[in-house]
Amino acid sequence: MGSEIFGSFLTFDKTISIAPPRLALHAPPTQVLERRKAPRVPLKTSVKIANSREQSGSARLRNLSADGMQIRCHVDVAAMLYPHDARTDNDGHPIVHVTLRLSINRGAKLFNAAAALQHVRASRINPQECLVGLRFVGLSPHARYLLNAFFAHRSNESFPELMREDTA
Repeated sequence: MGSEIFGSFLTFDKTISIAPPRLALHAPPTQVLERRKAPRVPLKTSVKIANSREQSGSARLRNLSADGMQIRCHVDVAAMLYPHDARTDNDGHPIVHVTLRLSINRGAKLFNAAAALQHVRASRINPQECLVGLRFVGLSPHARYLLNAFFAHRSNESFPELMREDTA
């Protein structure tokens, strides 16, 4: 996909304009409010993301929580997330589909979920990249199970003493 897709889009808390050669944003608020209900786990892995027209692109996962994720992607991929006739959630946020591998108990499990786009902002490091916030919507029981297993496994790695049975 080339850089010919431009326009203005209303996100959860601001309007953005995608234009070459970089993403232009209104000035961000001085203090960003945390919207996630669950803690974020920093994680770097590949993510495939597709819009409601089944156009897809690749991104890098920055962090994951039980209710959403943040990815880093090229501005062309961010522009693709806003097709003209996008399927949206009840609040008007475009719905996308994400696929990634989660490491659980020495194995990689394929995680698939629908997510509502919450925000897009330009990367301070690379003007050709964006940070995209996504909130999971309508997780299947299997997807919820995989998330729970992933976080339980991560807790066991970080705090193995909490996962041992009390033998006293």
